[in-house]
Amino acid sequence: MHSPSNDATATTLGRRGLLGLGAGVLGALSLGDRALAAPAASVRPSGYPFTLGVASGEPRPDSVVIWTRLASEPLADDGFGGMPARDFALKWQVAEDERFSVVVRAGAARTGPEVGHSVHVEVDGLRPNREYWYRFRLGTELSPIGRTRTAPDPAQSIASMSFAFASCQSFGQGWFTPYEHMVQDDPNVVLFLGDYIYCQPAGPVAYPGNPVASRILAPPRRCETLGDFRARYATYKTDPHLQEAHRLLPWSVTIDDNEIENDLWNDPDPAAVERRRAGYQAYWENMPLSPAQRPVGATMPGSFRRLRYGTLATFHMIDSRQFRTQPPTAVCAPEERPDGYCPDVLDPASSILGDEQETWLLDGLSSSGTTWNVLGNQFAFTQRDADGRLLPPEERDLGGGWDRYVADRQTILDHLVADDIRNLVIVTGDSHRNWVLDTPRDYRTWDATVPPVCTEFMVTSITSGGERNPDPRYSPQKSTPHLLYRDQSHGYGLTRLTPDEMRTDYRAVSTIWAPTSTVDTISSWVVHPDRPGASRA
Repeated sequence: MHSPSNDATATTLGRRGLLGLGAGVLGALSLGDRALAAPAASVRPSGYPFTLGVASGEPRPDSVVIWTRLASEPLADDGFGGMPARDFALKWQVAEDERFSVVVRAGAARTGPEVGHSVHVEVDGLRPNREYWYRFRLGTELSPIGRTRTAPDPAQSIASMSFAFASCQSFGQGWFTPYEHMVQDDPNVVLFLGDYIYCQPAGPVAYPGNPVASRILAPPRRCETLGDFRARYATYKTDPHLQEAHRLLPWSVTIDDNEIENDLWNDPDPAAVERRRAGYQAYWENMPLSPAQRPVGATMPGSFRRLRYGTLATFHMIDSRQFRTQPPTAVCAPEERPDGYCPDVLDPASSILGDEQETWLLDGLSSSGTTWNVLGNQFAFTQRDADGRLLPPEERDLGGGWDRYVADRQTILDHLVADDIRNLVIVTGDSHRNWVLDTPRDYRTWDATVPPVCTEFMVTSITSGGERNPDPRYSPQKSTPHLLYRDQSHGYGLTRLTPDEMRTDYRAVSTIWAPTSTVDTISSWVVHPDRPGASRA
């Protein structure tokens, strides 16, 4: 058990009362400006402590997590952000307006080097489906003012809501210009689907004249220690567009592999366990996640969870890394794969979700009670090879993702059919391309006369892969009727939900090699809740 004085917990004035901070910590505070008064004996860092900005996440009808991380020298190679190795006491406020004339919640939080001087306050007692503003104070220094939104009451019928989804941002390969436009689109929530950082020493793409070479990556090596991971996150968070998207929009995040190690799985090797311990700790420290999600050793509690938006939508955020078994081999002789897959890939003992999470997901899909089920997923669910084709068995080149855990995927597909669940849409990251795929009901074949069981929208990268020319817009071929669209622009997905339809726009930026860009909607798709399958808008 951790000592309360070392936890980034908070005293709040909500229904949870005072969360223990120890005898020497700030007590309950009155609302209004006095709640941000400087402590009498505060210890100050050497520079402005809020260089990494503020963020919010995990929006619920009555609560939201607000976050910051103290760092007066964010790119310090040791990962401590220039902060002294001691605890600091901060104060925070949440208000109904940007001027903080109506403060509704306020309190104090303590943080220290054990959590990278990060602060995670789960603010409760808020009203559903409304906008709030928040800020922090350390001594005389004020943080930027953040904006967030709570979710509607679960029983509330809402006419519409929108969400953005994104993944794969490599700092050395471009400016994060898609966030400039995501903020202007103003979705209710952002779903980030993995590869927030790259643990490898990923520098600029080796193209002549790449202007992004000036973006310094700290540390200039592969991340190995907790300090390395902390410095890498701090580097990414210096991007101004990323900071603004965190400051003004609530996020729900899920982790993929490159935050820790390429092709991450639940490897029991001691070195792998230690690497996951450092990677999960740094991930939690730098994301707007709740105190309850703080890692325990090499595991992170609460990594799979749900967000609900009234009676309109349930978001199922899954974790396909932490509980997966070793990826089975996808290499075998053609005669060994009559269904297109090697025997190891078909082994029911291979699991991508683990038994507990799989049961949680299936139960949730059946019992959500909302018009839409949306699955936040890290990598390709629908069967395909790297180019999107469904090849004959002897030619198939399996990629990663669910194509290497066929039994787990088929369990979900069978459940959708058995329970007549027609309202599932999957949003996916990882591939650095936009894809629209109607998911077949069986892994062995695709019969164009049989309706799909759901639709998957895969989103391109924010920057990963570097600047490139978009490939020609893909048209479905006779051999691949389930693959409806593909392109390789950089950007994000923007989805608007109503009781009647889901519309997804692919938003592509003009460049990632300049600090600003233009944006266009390059393709739009519609899905209906009672009829799986996508059509052009």
